[in-house]
Amino acid sequence: MTDFIVTHASSIALLGFFAGFLWIVADVMRPSRKARLEEHARIPFEEAE
Repeated sequence: MTDFIVTHASSIALLGFFAGFLWIVADVMRPSRKARLEEHARIPFEEAE
């Protein structure tokens, strides 16, 4: 089992990072999050007090 992991470590890491990326994208695109993120996106354009 250890030999398999060592031999295929780069492929396993690639799949792990890709799965993490998809998880983050799915989390950001949820309707409940989307409104909050759009509000944060407008922060640079707001007038300073």
